[in-house]
Order: sequence, then structure tokens, then C-alpha cells
Amino acid sequence: MMACLRIASCAIICVESPAEPAPGAAETGPAPPPPPAISWPQLGLSGEMTFESTEAPKTLVVPVPAGMKPAELMGQVEPVSNASNCRIEVSDGERKFLGFIAPPEDLTTVPFTLDLSQAAVGSRGAELRFALRQDGPPAQECTQIAESSSLKLDQLATTFEGSSPAPTTIADFLPPYLSRIVIHVGNNPSTVLQQTALNLVANLTHLYRPLPIRIDVDTSSSPMQPPPEPYGAVRMITIREDQTGGISVVDPGASEATLVIAGKGDQLLRQVEFFADRRFEMAQTTSADVQDASSFGKTVGTVKRFGELGMTGELPILGTDTMYLGFDASQFGVGPIDSAEVNLRARYTPIDQGEGSVVVRAGSAVVGTWPLDRSGDLDITFRVPADAIQSNVGLALDIRDLPRQGNAPANHITFAVQPESTVEVSSGTQTRRGFSVLPMAFSPAFNVAVDEPDKIRFAAAAINLMGQQTATTLKPRLTTMDAGTQSGLGLLIVANGDQLSRRIPKLPLTLSGDGSEVNGKPVTEIELNGPIGVVETATDGKRTVLAITANQDWGLVDKGFDYIRTLKGQWGALSGDVVATGAAGKAVNLTINQGGGWQDFTPVRGWAIWAWISVAFASAAVLASAIVLVLRNRRRRRPDEPEPSQ
Repeated sequence: MMACLRIASCAIICVESPAEPAPGAAETGPAPPPPPAISWPQLGLSGEMTFESTEAPKTLVVPVPAGMKPAELMGQVEPVSNASNCRIEVSDGERKFLGFIAPPEDLTTVPFTLDLSQAAVGSRGAELRFALRQDGPPAQECTQIAESSSLKLDQLATTFEGSSPAPTTIADFLPPYLSRIVIHVGNNPSTVLQQTALNLVANLTHLYRPLPIRIDVDTSSSPMQPPPEPYGAVRMITIREDQTGGISVVDPGASEATLVIAGKGDQLLRQVEFFADRRFEMAQTTSADVQDASSFGKTVGTVKRFGELGMTGELPILGTDTMYLGFDASQFGVGPIDSAEVNLRARYTPIDQGEGSVVVRAGSAVVGTWPLDRSGDLDITFRVPADAIQSNVGLALDIRDLPRQGNAPANHITFAVQPESTVEVSSGTQTRRGFSVLPMAFSPAFNVAVDEPDKIRFAAAAINLMGQQTATTLKPRLTTMDAGTQSGLGLLIVANGDQLSRRIPKLPLTLSGDGSEVNGKPVTEIELNGPIGVVETATDGKRTVLAITANQDWGLVDKGFDYIRTLKGQWGALSGDVVATGAAGKAVNLTINQGGGWQDFTPVRGWAIWAWISVAFASAAVLASAIVLVLRNRRRRRPDEPEPSQ
């Protein structure tokens, strides 16, 4: 039977009901394969864990798909260093012992599987507690050969068992774990539809952090249900303009259930504020209507306390250990920052029978060393080096507590960072450029401009990727091409090459027809006998521009975003200022004008289209053998370039 639902101004969705089996018909065919494991990075967790014999047990929460329970933990375990007779004991949040992970006896790395079927599952997921212990009867630490011992797990993943129910209400439409959401707006979305879609992408991306959920905007004429994923981890949302506003679940209880968000103008924009956090879980019905929504402005300033930045922590230490802290530059809301001054305050167990110290590192640089003594208080100030300033700034505190020679080993001390510690930043654009300023250059508010309505999906993909890397909810503002290029606010722009080259003259790579111009040193004109998709960034005045363009095949931009998604750290893992994808669908990361801070025009390994010193030209096999790049043997002078001296 075919059941059809007409959605005004969008499409007709038809769902065919499965045929009833004949009475007495026997089921045939092989049993379906078990659901695949979900890697921990897909769950918003690190894919590896390192354990020291001197540190406290580690506790984390594994998200669990709706209606499911964890089945197995799997991964690889490396040999123990500096110790023997060790294993990792695993228990759940109720301290129930689940099993242990035994390291290999030789120097190889071996796979392991641990049964999690008895783990307790709470509202946030399954809490797991890991401790490095001596083999056999439980002990406080391993049999040590040296000062400390360590063990590492990596390639961590979890399988689940059970049945994931189809959504029936608004409250259960967005469960704690999803891998993908598709938002349909039609092939010629109005301005308000585009803005609503961007707001929803920003809200949902923030809602699911740290899960790296993929959110796509569908601009096809008819909505198509995305292919099913294991554990019911995909959802479909339709945004439409309608005189009657509200949020409703269409086909509740079916695998094709769709969330429809409807309204006109501000009424439509208001509906998506229901998903600014998990308040939508109150709507345990199939429909709701947001009558009013107030927006509370983000506190913007150059000084924030550690408590606001989530940088507090406490660490028990025996001998030597490291505490990791970090802050998201976007949380200040001032755009790119040039410097950061940290006032770190901590309390620790007084040390009077030995020597103690703390070494602070930012990136690869040591910023200072301070003694720990019998006072038990630490109050230090230091500046983060400019080359360590990125969207996410990491600090490492190497803490040492060593007894005097001849004394017995020291007892554990506790080192606690105080929430009143502060970070003071200076805004600017002179240190880090290129991809390294994303997403802090677009936080919280920035302009979005597209030359054609259906290209809003590329802007949405960029916002989804940026939102995964900031604790701040992004605030995209859709505007016109003219207004966007004339404003001093950060700009995300999607347009064809001719539009971009006229409006943003300082882009590293400009496209025109089948050709392109590389605006590095030297300026190079290239004819491409094939398509190319480009995601690039540039500094325009005091603001950052993220530009997206293509010639012939815009699907190559999708492949460029797919490439960024695969990188550990995504935007932060990119160097330089260009991601270019050629006809073979292979994306490459380039440095043309900026991106290394003070090391502009540095070639990127693996890409040899042009040589910066000799102006030599090589074929770009990394793009595609089908693309022929021909260098015109002349150098075109840019209109804003001075005449060469005689």
C-alpha cells in the first residue's frame, strides 16, 4: 500500500507499506550481520587512552544509542613499559567489575575484546572506570621496575545490542546519539528558509558536541530519506514555509518518521530555538509550537575565569604526572586573538620533605618553571607564545614531587587548579592566519553570503564542521553578496569564481571558467582541463573570509568537506589556506599565501604544481591523471600591483 503525505511548497513524500507475508510463509535467507562497532571518535571520545601506574583511575561516559545497551569494548593494547604483572581493570559507574584487559607478554601490540553487557546504563550513557592494576589479586599499583609504568589502548570502539525504536514524539526524535541529520529546504529556498536552516545546523551541532554529528542541508526538489544507518542513527528534518507554525513528527513510529518545522518569517525562525538545548525533551507529544523565544546575548570580553572556560581540575600525583588544560578561543567572542596572558592559581599538598616543581608547556614551547614548596599555594603569570595561539589553545602542566635522596618515596600529593584563575586575550589578526584561525574568527556572529539559494548547503557544511570545534553556538547571519563583502564582519561566502574574484581580490586561488590563478609567489596562471572544487581562506582587511567555489562540478566541494571530516582535528589539522579537489575526487591541502603565521608561501608536502623559487612546473598527479595543467609562459600583473622597477 502506498501512503502519501503532501507537504506544502516542498514535495510529496510517498511511503510504501511492506506487503503482508502469506500465512504460514517461512522466513528464509541468512541472518543479518551484527551491527558494526562505533569508533570512539564517532562517539565524541578519544580513540586512545594512556594509563600511568601512579595516576588515579580514569572514568568516562560512553554514549549509548536509544534503546540499546553496550555489548563489547574492542581495540588494541600495547605492551606495558617499565613494569610487569600488570593489567587494566574495568568497572562500571556502580563499581561493578566488568573484566580486565591484559597486555601482551612480548613487545607486540595485540587486539582485545571486553564484554560490556553487564554495564549499567544511565541517562548520559554507560560510565566506565579504568585502572592500571597488578595482575592477580587487586592491588594499588603494578610491580614497578622503574620510577613509573604506563600502558596504552588505541583504536577503541564499542558495539551495541538491542533494538533502536523509531521516533514517536518530538522528545525522542533527537536521541543522545546520532551520526547524521539531513535537513530538507527545497531547491529554491527563500531567504528565511536559508536562515532557518543555518540556525538549526548551528544549534544542533552545538547540542551534540562533542559528538561529531554530520548535518547536511538537502536542496533537492523532493526530500529523499537518507539511507539507514546502524542503531537508527540518522534523522530527517523538513523546514517549510506555512501560515500555521509549529513543530510536528510526521509518520511517528515508522522508520521514515520526519520532523517538520513550519512557519512564516520570524515565526519560522523562532521554532528552531527549541533546539538550542535539550528543552525539546519536554515535548513528549507529536506536535508543539514555540510561541516566543528570547535571545540572551553571549558575554563578550577579553578576560575570562578558568571556571567559565571549563579549565578546572584536580590530579593526584606520586612522583611525576601531567595535567592537561585548554581553552577555546571562540568563548571570548572577540574573533581571532594575537596573544593570551594566563594567571594560574592552584592549591596543592604542601611539600616539605623533598622537592617539587611545575613546568608549563604551550604547544612545543616551555613557558616557565616554578617551585612547589610547603606553602601549598601557586600563583603564577605567563604569556602563551604567539605560535601556540590557535582556535583551541592547549596547556600542559608537568608536576613533580620528588623526595630527597635517601628518603622513602613520597606519598601522593593533590594538585588542584582554582576556578578563579584567569586568561586575558588580545584580539587581532597578525599572528595566525589561514585555516588555523577557524573557528575562532567566526565566533560567535559572522556573515554568510551565497550567489544562488541552492548553494546554502555548502555554507551549512562549513558551519557544521566549525561548530564541532567550538564550545560557543555559532550565529550565522545570512546577507546579500554586496552587504557581506562590504561589512567588516567575518564572511563565509559561496559563489562562482568570477563573483569571488571581483569581490574578494586577495583569495589565494581564483577560478575563471576552466582556468585558475594562483596568487602566491609567483602569481601563476593555470589552465585546467577538468573541474576543481576549492575551500579557501584569506584575510581581507581585519576580517577572515572563508570562500567556497568550484568550476563545472560542485560535487567536488562535497569531497573536499569529506576530506576535512576525516582529519583528526578537522580545521585544526589543516595547514595553509587552500583545500583543492580535482576531477579524480582527491583533495589536497595547500599553503599559498598564509596559514603558517610567519612562514607564508611555504610549500605543502605532496603538492608540486608550482615551485616557489624556480617557477618550475610539474604535473599534479595527486589531483588526477585526467587533469592536464598547462602553465602559460607569461606572468600577468595584477591591477593593484605596482609597475616593476627599471
